[in-house]
Amino acid sequence: MLRSLFYEPFHHFVPNDDNRASEGQGLRDKFMNDKEMKLDRQSYFRPCSVLEMMIALSERMAFQLFNPMNEAEPDRVGCFWEIVDNLKLKPNQSNAAIIYKLNKREYMESGLGGMFPLENFREDQRAVEIWYQMMAYLNENY
Repeated sequence: MLRSLFYEPFHHFVPNDDNRASEGQGLRDKFMNDKEMKLDRQSYFRPCSVLEMMIALSERMAFQLFNPMNEAEPDRVGCFWEIVDNLKLKPNQSNAAIIYKLNKREYMESGLGGMFPLENFREDQRAVEIWYQMMAYLNENY
């Protein structure tokens, strides 16, 4: 599952979703610094993968949920797996159709089938920037 997310480029066409791609690509610098390694130019400059976008978004989600009075640090891993669950991604299965629908925004108007499904939505989530989908999801669920 993670491999298929890593090898699929993240496509963005809603305004400002390029920020999610930039943040995903920014993880490469962090990874290289943590592992004290260098990526070749082709790997470094390739488009952001769906996995990179989801990891970076999980970090943002955890930061938004973080309460320093209750937690030692934000739960980025839990946020990542919540997004995976929302997408209905399954290990050891082909998730190509799910990833395709995410990239093409072919999920339900409510966000069902996407990363941030809503019970009560005001606008078609397929046309909403991912950041605002996430914020609406957090407001509704937390």
